[in-house]
Amino acid sequence: RELILLKNRNKALQPRSDIQTSYINTNNEHVLGIEKKYKGHTVIGIFNFSGQSENVIFDDPIFNVDDYQRRRPIQIRAGEEVKLAPMQYLLFTNV
Repeated sequence: RELILLKNRNKALQPRSDIQTSYINTNNEHVLGIEKKYKGHTVIGIFNFSGQSENVIFDDPIFNVDDYQRRRPIQIRAGEEVKLAPMQYLLFTNV
């Protein structure tokens, strides 16, 4: 239900052909990072598809977004390590 609300609020998640989608290097083959942008709306998703905890290190910083699940601003520095539990995902959004 929460993800449906996010999809309805954030234009970067709506079905449009002109949305920019790019991959985020997580430096971990088990963790997928995706960024979607559309007219000032941004969503970043980090997905651990592994059955074990995984660490990711981002090449570029992540800033000016909120941690969607915790409802608070977040900033991750380039080179900073983030640990994800098995099958955990993180969502960051600016809307």
